[in-house]
Amino acid sequence: MGWPELILEFLRVIISWPVSAVVIAIIFQSPIRGLIDRVRSVSVPGIQLQAMQQPEAVVKGGTQIKLPPLQLPTGLTLAPDQLEVVKQAFQAERAAGRLWEYRYLNYFLARSTQVVLDWLVGLNQVTTADAFDAYWLPLIPDASQRNMIIMALQAHHLIEMDGPVIRTSEKGCEYAKWRGPLPPLPAPTVPVV
Repeated sequence: MGWPELILEFLRVIISWPVSAVVIAIIFQSPIRGLIDRVRSVSVPGIQLQAMQQPEAVVKGGTQIKLPPLQLPTGLTLAPDQLEVVKQAFQAERAAGRLWEYRYLNYFLARSTQVVLDWLVGLNQVTTADAFDAYWLPLIPDASQRNMIIMALQAHHLIEMDGPVIRTSEKGCEYAKWRGPLPPLPAPTVPVV
């Protein structure tokens, strides 16, 4: 067997569907895992599997997401077991909504905004606007950028402003704890000449 036949045989093995399936699964591991997490039911002829609703509090890294108590509309007349089912369904949807909001914040909040939130949480959750400006002026010299960070945190109800006082909200503390520590920035690469 010569080199050309050996190479062709090697390519046949690589292109065969089991090997290709494994390579695709490895390359797209994260998106496939996300897709599987979203599937709620699977039907195969003769068999149907359904995933249960998410629990009242979603846990990530050992941290529970706390939800405010559920208040149903007044005048609602349901049997106690029906009422419990409705409450569980609402709590599951609220927990899922909070989880998706935190995932959204992880993705769309700029790193500098996340760092500022961590700083605020580390200060026992209270500071003043003047102390904030004095601390961040050397690191974020543009005043409009510092204001935009505060506005972003305020828009997502992660902080509360009461005059000059900046206070981290319960949601802000919970989100920072849920997210955990920020990953370190990658080291800059220097091109080799």
